[in-house]
Amino acid sequence: MKTLVLDPIHQDAVEYGNKNLDLILWNEVTEEDFLDAEAVIVRIYPIDKKIIDKMKSLKIIAKHGVGVDNIDLNYAKEKNVVVTNTPTANMESVAEFVVGLALNCYRKISESFNEIKGGLNKIAPGNLTGYELNGKTVGLIGLGKIGKSVGNKFKHAFNMKICIYDPFASIEDCTALGFSKVDTLED
Repeated sequence: MKTLVLDPIHQDAVEYGNKNLDLILWNEVTEEDFLDAEAVIVRIYPIDKKIIDKMKSLKIIAKHGVGVDNIDLNYAKEKNVVVTNTPTANMESVAEFVVGLALNCYRKISESFNEIKGGLNKIAPGNLTGYELNGKTVGLIGLGKIGKSVGNKFKHAFNMKICIYDPFASIEDCTALGFSKVDTLED
C-alpha cells in the first residue's frame, strides 16, 4: 500500500512501515506521490479538501496523535476515506510535560539555571526560591485521559488538591478519582 508520511514520526514506526508498506517519508514526498497514494500518516500536516482530492486512491488517513482538527473529517467521510487516530499514544508524555512545566514555573528552575549559568554566586536568593507544590491546589481544564493522568500525578506525587472544570464530567467521575468538580472556569 503506497503510504505517504507527511510529518516526522518515531523511527520504530518508520522501520515497521518500511517492512510492511510502500512508505514514502516526509522529506522525500513529491507532488506526483499524492496522485496514487492509498494511505497517509500525519501529525500536524493539514489534510483538507484540496489534498484529499489530489489522492484519488486514498483509503485511510492515520493521525499519529489524538486531535484530528487538521483533517477535514466531513469531506473524508464524504469520500469514504477512513480516519483513525492514536488517542493514548502520547498521553503519558503530554501529562509528564505538563507536570514538568508546572515544576519549572512554580519552582523557577529555568530562571535559576540561567542565573547560575550567568555567574550567580548566592545561596537561595529570594527571587529564585519558588514555591513548594505539596498541599497546594491545581485547577485542570478537562477530565479526559490526559487530564486524569495529570491530576493523578499532581495528587499522588505532591499531595495536591485537584479541581476539575469540565462541563461533560460528572461530580461522580471527579469524586471517584479524588478530585473536586467546579462549575465554572473562573472557579
